Amino acid sequence: MLLVGCSGVTGASSNSSHPETQGAPQISASQASVNLYAGGTASVTLTVTGVPAPTIGCAVSGVGSVQLSGFLVTYTAPSTAQVGAQATITCTAANTAGSATASLMSTIVAVIPAGSMAIPSSLFGMQIIDTSSWPTVSVGALGKGAMSWAYLEPAKGQLDWTRLDAYVDLAQAHGVSVMYSNSGVPKWAAANTSSCQTNAYGTYCSSSVVDVQDWSNFVTDLVTRYKGRIQVYELWNEPQQYFTGTLAQLVTLTQNEYQIIRSIDPAATILTPSMVSYGYPYLDSYFAAGGPKSIDAVSIHTYPDPTNDIAETITTSLTEQMKTVETKYGIADKPLWDTEGSWGNTSSGAITDMNLREAFVARAYLLHWSVGIPRYYWYAWDDPHWGTLEGTSAATAYQQIYNWMNGATMAQPCSMNGASAYSAIYTCNLTRSGGYQAQAVWNTNGNSTYTAPSQYVQYRDLLGNTYSIPADHEVTIGLKPILLEGTASSSGTSTGSGQATLALASISPSSAKAGDETFTITVTGSGFVKGAIVSWNGSGRYRTFVNSTTMTARISASDVASAGTAKVTVTNPAPGEAVPVSGCKCSTTNALTFTITP
Repeated sequence: MLLVGCSGVTGASSNSSHPETQGAPQISASQASVNLYAGGTASVTLTVTGVPAPTIGCAVSGVGSVQLSGFLVTYTAPSTAQVGAQATITCTAANTAGSATASLMSTIVAVIPAGSMAIPSSLFGMQIIDTSSWPTVSVGALGKGAMSWAYLEPAKGQLDWTRLDAYVDLAQAHGVSVMYSNSGVPKWAAANTSSCQTNAYGTYCSSSVVDVQDWSNFVTDLVTRYKGRIQVYELWNEPQQYFTGTLAQLVTLTQNEYQIIRSIDPAATILTPSMVSYGYPYLDSYFAAGGPKSIDAVSIHTYPDPTNDIAETITTSLTEQMKTVETKYGIADKPLWDTEGSWGNTSSGAITDMNLREAFVARAYLLHWSVGIPRYYWYAWDDPHWGTLEGTSAATAYQQIYNWMNGATMAQPCSMNGASAYSAIYTCNLTRSGGYQAQAVWNTNGNSTYTAPSQYVQYRDLLGNTYSIPADHEVTIGLKPILLEGTASSSGTSTGSGQATLALASISPSSAKAGDETFTITVTGSGFVKGAIVSWNGSGRYRTFVNSTTMTARISASDVASAGTAKVTVTNPAPGEAVPVSGCKCSTTNALTFTITP
């Protein structure tokens, strides 16, 4: 990812025989700076006047490329570039009365390591309905549950945290982050009780509130209780569909929520309210009305139109206009997070063919990372109508794509060779340490013969099968991606017999004072594997796998609320499993003692 800073300059000149009073052109750009990802785009709108109507042309000097469509200038940053690389985008308006130019000077001021960073497990978010049963596939982040304010405080002042406590504990036990999102208000607080409905979780209302202080009190209690334990807050769930108050009221609610979260838990990740598919006009209106722009990411939900229910929509219609809105409000550096997405609802015409579903889930995760979306929460593991994975071969495809991607590096966005994004052969190159090379490849048009590059000797399919590449290197590709690999023994998903002995050597820090705030510990040792969990007195904590000798874990203020000791261990998943699960034949390190002083 690149951070590109631009400064705008405008100027004009006129011929002596055509003074400006006779209509010499004037041209200016809508903003002076943009931030964007490597290989990403940013759009700037030109304002042009002059009589007769001027012609416009734009050119770029330096890195990147530029396109002009009407008055919209789209600059595309290079996929790779060094800090300090520059580009000047110059647009000229000319007519018989003269000419004028507007220039944007672009400088790459930093490189955010997207192409150079390993793909984290947290890309693979998951929404679950039945919280009593954890998915049998690898999950890198837990999505929101049905835990809205209306269900947690059904009567004023009577807060019941039981369900949310269990949900947060579930995430901690599996060592993953958890997201909170609100949708609806309690009936006792609602400005319009005719907007209230009752479901299996309780009664909620879609209107705004009578007294904003009631909402602020709840958010304060929520964030205080779960500081360091809820890592992600989405400011509202799909207000475009489920909020019947005014936009100004929504802005007031989310501004208060944003400010409270930032003041109590500044380390938390804050997302905009989630925008439904193709919801960019609402996002535009939300920011125009004063919605907070200092968020960490823009939340989107990406269910394709059932008439074009394919994963490639994430590369075009589902994201392009969202990025344009971000650019308009000066936040093009903020990533898009997909907090709900899948092939959609079968009741609305979503795909049901299992081959298409296997293809969708694999292509969706590859393309999300390719276009710069670092978090994708699948909806849902066990919903019977929306994106159902549980008990299907699509879950196998999900696990395979997790295995292919997690820990690998995608240095460049996926390449497309075809007539359009929806009719093409896609290739996504992946690398790992030790010289491992792989290429995921598929054809949106169906089966065809593909000549595998010479460095590849085997390929994997979405059911976990491995095949040798024939001597002529011609393989059949189709709707479902296959993974070409460079050597028969270099899979990034296998476990070698030479793995170091699992042991815990140190904790840093190894002590804290009772009452300390949330903090992070670093544990070192040997034999750690991806999916390992750091446990505190036998209970998993939100952790990050660094390498086979180092992991970190977040310890919340409630863990060190009183003096005493805690036992810290690391548990590896059983062979063939992605994460430790109940009853598994897992391996656990020796325990080290963490001291909590008075």
